[in-house]
Amino acid sequence: MGFSSVKIYQFRNLENTDIKFTDKDIFLVGENGQGKTNFLEAVYLLCIGSSFRTRNEAFLIKNGSSDMSLIGKYEDPSLSGIIKLKIEKGRKIIEIDGRRIKDRKELLYSFPCIAFTHDDINFVNGSPALRRLFINQTISLYDGSYLESLRSYNRVIKLRNKALKERRENLLSIYDSQASVSGISLQQKREELIGEFNDTFSRLYRNISGYDIDLKIRYSPSWKCEMTDEDVLKILHDNRNRDLLYGTSTTGPHRDRIGFYSSGKNYSATASTGQIRLISLVLRAAQAAFCSVKSRRLPVLLLDDVLLEMDLQKRRRFLDNLPDYSQAFYTFLPDEGLVEYRKSGPIYRVSNGKIISEDHNAQSV
Repeated sequence: MGFSSVKIYQFRNLENTDIKFTDKDIFLVGENGQGKTNFLEAVYLLCIGSSFRTRNEAFLIKNGSSDMSLIGKYEDPSLSGIIKLKIEKGRKIIEIDGRRIKDRKELLYSFPCIAFTHDDINFVNGSPALRRLFINQTISLYDGSYLESLRSYNRVIKLRNKALKERRENLLSIYDSQASVSGISLQQKREELIGEFNDTFSRLYRNISGYDIDLKIRYSPSWKCEMTDEDVLKILHDNRNRDLLYGTSTTGPHRDRIGFYSSGKNYSATASTGQIRLISLVLRAAQAAFCSVKSRRLPVLLLDDVLLEMDLQKRRRFLDNLPDYSQAFYTFLPDEGLVEYRKSGPIYRVSNGKIISEDHNAQSV
């Protein structure tokens, strides 16, 4: 089922509301800037513990207010719980069934959530860092050890870069040793993921696009994946003068390259804007399908006006090939022809921060 209720207090522009849900598919309809995406963000925060829109959590609090809170009641045959997230006095506090959690990864593995947004196009045509971000997100949804390795690696690279800028060469051998251990682990798991992920991604792209194209993700690691700890230490040592010159670490998983290839050619380099948009949608769909298999939990899906730029046939194929989920929230503009895509599920009208059910199940509090 997913969320049976979401209670919102002083969040963004939304009115204080307690909304009840009884359906798997939920549709929010309204003009741009009225609060549809804010509601999806609230659900994402309850599932993931962070926003998909901003790192500045002060923006989550309604203008003129000093605190905010979200409460979600999640009900599923294999898991149920009440999630509470609040920000007060500049501190974020997350609780599950009244128990305060110290690390939001507890949410990731219990309440998986995938957000489809317009910014996802940057995974395809944006910087290499954003493609690495997508891979990191995908593995972190089901593998806690990867998340720990990622955190460890990022910490040590930050310290190493600081030492490089300050030319504290006596510290570099220590940081090299730490970076090699966590970095090798990251690259091995990235290579393993992409090898498996490509089967799902390629199949979905063919089915949704209607193109007879074998599109795959290609992984080009900064260090070869078969390298040993000694091999990596040698590379770091050999590149030390260059790193000192530039004041940054020039090799490692934070420099890995990821691209989209068909018949040996970089597909995204020549793809149209529509094709790039479609790749980004398929990436998220494949992420949802892949993580369901790995975590054995169906995710909550958030689809934020992402069907708007596809033609009618591709929209239908996309929805027909959408992997199974516990619950899905869709946003639509009023003139998008919702009737063509909605098989069942309630409609909520969103206007000026008010969320009003056509069945009148939303209550202001």
